[in-house]
Amino acid sequence: HGAHALSLARKTDLAEGMLRNLGLVDGFARLVVICGHTSEVVNTPYKAGLDCGACGGHSGEPNARVAAGLANDARVRGQLAERGIHIPDDTWFVPAVHVTSTDEIRFFDTAMLPASHAAEFEQLRRWTQQAGQRCREERSRRMSGATPESVLFRSRDWSEVRPEWGLAGNAAF
Repeated sequence: HGAHALSLARKTDLAEGMLRNLGLVDGFARLVVICGHTSEVVNTPYKAGLDCGACGGHSGEPNARVAAGLANDARVRGQLAERGIHIPDDTWFVPAVHVTSTDEIRFFDTAMLPASHAAEFEQLRRWTQQAGQRCREERSRRMSGATPESVLFRSRDWSEVRPEWGLAGNAAF
């Protein structure tokens, strides 16, 4: 709302572009996570180099939140349906970021999640926590003297100049 608000047509264009670029135009699950990435480090002057390049060296959180908000907007969904993208009424988009320095997934705007999706979301949260733990275990094996727990703290340890060392080869979370 206001002078800088996007028109419905522009919101629809953005949502359509995002969904088509992702190849996500049908077969929607009840929960769809729009996940950007970020790196939370305090021990390197090169922090921006560890964040999202597509986001100009910033966290992908704002983009994930905007994208999910557009996809959850009933008016945008109505316009998308006219363009051949039919998102089921029971599909909900959840914004998140993958914190690459700790292999954690952080979800946002979960207070807006429909109550009908709460149990599925909690299962999803458990799965991402388990996946993060497994990624930390795998990464710790590639780093001298590291443990899965120490991977969580490397980005806050000023004696550790390479907080994400061992991330190379990360193909999935």
